[in-house]
Amino acid sequence: MGQIRDLRGVRFGRLLPIQHLGTKPKGSKGNTTSIWLCKCDCGNEVERTNDSLVGSIRHGYTPMCDQCRSDLHYALMEDFKCKDYVEYRMRVIIGHVKGFAERYPDRADELFRRISDIGKSFR
Repeated sequence: MGQIRDLRGVRFGRLLPIQHLGTKPKGSKGNTTSIWLCKCDCGNEVERTNDSLVGSIRHGYTPMCDQCRSDLHYALMEDFKCKDYVEYRMRVIIGHVKGFAERYPDRADELFRRISDIGKSFR
């Protein structure tokens, strides 16, 4: 087992790790990942894994608690017209689907067709 990197005091988006809670198994090869108690800017405390904190920054996401994420989506919906918000969400979903399509190319066409049909219903 490798040495645990101390993330206390290192800000990840809206989250600040304050305490290491332990480790949990990751994958089937006996690897582990650290679990951190994090404090969100809103005051909520949440548990996040080392992988989710570091990985989210690497992939361009802003780590936050579930309440802030919900508030953010609601604010986006209020700021945009409903149609614009749906198009924004569709772009996010399509980004996720592209990753799915790379893993499962035989099922990708059906999924893209379904998403395209859903998007057309909001126009």
